[in-house]
Amino acid sequence: MQRHTYVIDHDYRIVYFDEAAKRLFPSAQEDGLCYKLFRNAGKPCEDCPWNPDQPDLAAQTLIFSPKRDQWYEIAHLEVDWFERGPCVLFSGKPIDDQSRGLFAMLGEPPSYDALFELNLTDDTYRMLYSDSSKYNTTAPAGKLEPLPAESVNRRVHPDDRLVFQEFWSFATLLDRIEQAGGVLRSEFRRLLSTGEWGWTAQTVVPVKRGERGETVVMCFVSDVKAEEGSRKNLAESMRIRQLRERDPLTNLYNASTFFAKAKELVKEHPGQDYEIAYLDIEHFKLYNEWHGHEA
Repeated sequence: MQRHTYVIDHDYRIVYFDEAAKRLFPSAQEDGLCYKLFRNAGKPCEDCPWNPDQPDLAAQTLIFSPKRDQWYEIAHLEVDWFERGPCVLFSGKPIDDQSRGLFAMLGEPPSYDALFELNLTDDTYRMLYSDSSKYNTTAPAGKLEPLPAESVNRRVHPDDRLVFQEFWSFATLLDRIEQAGGVLRSEFRRLLSTGEWGWTAQTVVPVKRGERGETVVMCFVSDVKAEEGSRKNLAESMRIRQLRERDPLTNLYNASTFFAKAKELVKEHPGQDYEIAYLDIEHFKLYNEWHGHEA
């Protein structure tokens, strides 16, 4: 019930969208181009989970919508859609704030030092990104099962090896991720390329399921000190944005933000009529003076 669903043909034209999708994309219309109506793009989205070169690939992944400032979990698969023939069905839902904050923090490669894709079903892994100047890394791809033992013996501080082995117990990994609310994290000392030990954080999240239903998780490896700095910078930028856009007393949009949002809304729906209502509270200044701003 939380999902929105829509269908496009192989030319990216919308052939169906449900009520939830209509609420999410009020400007959508049948036979319109999905990338234009959904994301105001002039060409097919580069991060589109559907690959026309592999039309039979069904998978689940994450997409960030800058327009809505929201991460969405998107599942898609090929279908024969009545008289329209081969089409692609998309079903999406917004992910929770905890995961959204995680991916906002880890949204750019500089904010983490390594990124691994772990296929628990096929017992394989792929290194998607690595800062080779910081760590002595493993092979770019290979079998998953021997990877923790190799890492614990060659790259993990002796005092942290037991915790590392417990964290990377694949028999209980998925259950622990679920119990942790979808994001599992721990910190270990890891061997740096300089020969010294440095504290690193390893964060594991379930991201997508492949075409055969295999279970895939992502592992982000980040420098703890750098991550703390990134988190502080993110919090500070969010605080500045809040002060710039919102009234500090009511937390409502201030005038300039309201007019900008209203202008954007009218532009997105040129055929829709709107009215602006202005509300005023009599003697509000006296109320504040008598009862205080907090009340």
